[in-house]
Amino acid sequence: MTNNIISTSGDNDSLAMLLVIDKLRQQDPAFFKKDTWHVCYFNTGWARDGWDKRIDIVKRLCARFKFEFHELKACALNKTYPNDTDDLFQQMPSAEHYGMLAFVKRKGMFPNVKMKWCTEELKIKPMQMWLKNNHFTPKNTRQWIGIRREEGGTAPHQQIRACCKKCTP
Repeated sequence: MTNNIISTSGDNDSLAMLLVIDKLRQQDPAFFKKDTWHVCYFNTGWARDGWDKRIDIVKRLCARFKFEFHELKACALNKTYPNDTDDLFQQMPSAEHYGMLAFVKRKGMFPNVKMKWCTEELKIKPMQMWLKNNHFTPKNTRQWIGIRREEGGTAPHQQIRACCKKCTP
């Protein structure tokens, strides 16, 4: 059995990726027969008004495709900062400790060209923690990540094709 983990932001590219993946499953059901499917949405706490309605669409699409939906949030309370004290970590994190603004307050700055920390803190680290907590390993997991041509130099369908040898264009 393979655990398929699909990363999503909820934007149009992410919705397109979910549709393409479902089509691939339909084209080769035997290959994906025993697989489990998980969609991870990274809630950065930094979204435009009405974005929760967009995420509701993603949740409905996941339910239709029998993908399990997970909302991941990054907590700014961690021991990776030089001036942290142990008493800071005695408290349970509250809503103010999650998301982009919590990290801006903690780091004392917004991310910029020289200090790019938002993707790592708000997406990569929460995903790594979630994978570890759920006992997903490289041996039992396949990750699906869509990358825009502008972001990665190749089209999203090429990224998806590279992930699965049995995929067709």
